[in-house]
Amino acid sequence: METITPVKPSFVLKRVAKSCVHSNEKGGVGKTTVEFNQAYRLAEQGYRVLVVDFDGQRNMSKLLLGSIKEVEWVEKNGFTSAELFNSDLKQDDIVMYQSPIHQNLHVIPAHKERIANVLAAGREAKSLIGNPKKHLDKIDVDYILIDTPPSLGVTQLAAINTVDYIFVPVTIDDFSNEGLISLLKTVKAVKTGLRAGVQIGGVYINFFKKPTTRKGDNPYAEILAQIERDYKQLLIPNYLPDSLSIKEARMAGRACWVSPPNGNAATVGRAFRNAIDAINDRIK
Repeated sequence: METITPVKPSFVLKRVAKSCVHSNEKGGVGKTTVEFNQAYRLAEQGYRVLVVDFDGQRNMSKLLLGSIKEVEWVEKNGFTSAELFNSDLKQDDIVMYQSPIHQNLHVIPAHKERIANVLAAGREAKSLIGNPKKHLDKIDVDYILIDTPPSLGVTQLAAINTVDYIFVPVTIDDFSNEGLISLLKTVKAVKTGLRAGVQIGGVYINFFKKPTTRKGDNPYAEILAQIERDYKQLLIPNYLPDSLSIKEARMAGRACWVSPPNGNAATVGRAFRNAIDAINDRIK
């Protein structure tokens, strides 16, 4: 396929890449959009970025390859992230793909059916969790970002075991906060059980809208105050705004600060980029 550019990565004996994952055990918190913009920001700053998609929905794969047609072509003819779970994978078989979005961006896309098979692993699941780290640690890039499904399973545990940092997106609602609490317990268990070196890079608030001031019950403001109080040391100070222009930029395959259509979108884009910079400062 002419629109697909496979690239054989260079390898190192000792890991040089810094790595992270965004995770919350609740869906709908916008982690893929944030991670996409984070990857683009690092790439435009001159860093070599590899994004690995462990999510069978393949949203990140579609964003970085251009469309579902490219993703399906790779599923049938190329290398996907599911192969990283194979213990006998040969280094020469690893392939990443150039993203048309930026020359410094590469992706290893997900395979819908094979990722489902990984998630369905029974007794052998524990043995699969450590395999991606063994393979990804050898790839010579500056940053590796892993996109995962929200549900706890083999792929999310493997990502947590692989990366240096985990960022936890939350929205101002009680379910998102419960997902954060559950995830922090999971990270602690992974660190203990697998002796993983992952650290909490930070908690960030996504889809932020300034709370209204009114008399009586104000659950939005109360949950925001609770998050700011309970996670003060972990909280990224820049909140990521909620705006249609962010979603439209993502659908167009670009970062939300690139070529904004109007002044309001430009203002939102700058605020979003500043928040992304605050996240990246935690891993640089």
